[in-house]
Amino acid sequence: MVDTFKFLLLLVTIFVLMKQSEAVLETACAVDGDCSDPNAECDTVTDTDGNGDGECVCKSTHKDNSGTCDPKVLGDTCAANGDCVGVSQATCNSGNSQCDCENAYKTSGASCVQKVLGDTCAADGDCAGVSQATCNSGNSQCDCENAYKTSGASCVQKALGDTCAADGDCAGVSQATCNSGNSQCDCENAYKTSGASCVQKGLDDTCSADSDCSGVSNAVCDTADTNMCKCGTGYEASGSVCSDAVSVRTSTVLFATMFILALIQKKFSCTGK
Repeated sequence: MVDTFKFLLLLVTIFVLMKQSEAVLETACAVDGDCSDPNAECDTVTDTDGNGDGECVCKSTHKDNSGTCDPKVLGDTCAANGDCVGVSQATCNSGNSQCDCENAYKTSGASCVQKVLGDTCAADGDCAGVSQATCNSGNSQCDCENAYKTSGASCVQKALGDTCAADGDCAGVSQATCNSGNSQCDCENAYKTSGASCVQKGLDDTCSADSDCSGVSNAVCDTADTNMCKCGTGYEASGSVCSDAVSVRTSTVLFATMFILALIQKKFSCTGK
């Protein structure tokens, strides 16, 4: 029984040794074709055996893994960017000579994925994976540009009521400006909020200066009384516009006259019958 066990153990040992022997790169070569591993090449410069022949070694893009040339992964040693082609968007970090993700990418398991909002960065280009993102110099993190705000994983244009520091931050809304009083995007003085947009002020809208009423010709700001846009001297409101007062009165008299004449004509017509 013991002899049988020893015999089986010997067979297993021989089998393992044979497999290990098969896994070792062939040492002697003259050309790359002499190397059985397709990712190996013949190094004729280094000759550790002293036999004048070359040695099979893994290509710079691969590493020796128990006799097999496997692609290099993140963290493996490298001398050039090309050594790290086994991982998409990887490069050779000159600081530690190891395969690392490019600046605009970060490590995710064994892969490189694009950086997102909140990831560390050193330059705007590091945040290129998110449209309208930039590298915030204050905290070295990817953040939305000034005229944009975070919406989930994206950057969207700021709207009325959003925080701002300069007029340019509100560029996503036509005729909007940054209100210095509350640091929020607001409509310019001559405009008012209409939903998510800014539209020109009209008659009876609030104002503080004549320029606020520039959307209506011949309108002024009644700062002495109502602080609303009203028609200026010599003009009267005619719907949403300011018309010459004389013309308005003339038109009114003419309309009244025509109306009266029409009534008289109708009355005589009825009498004649």
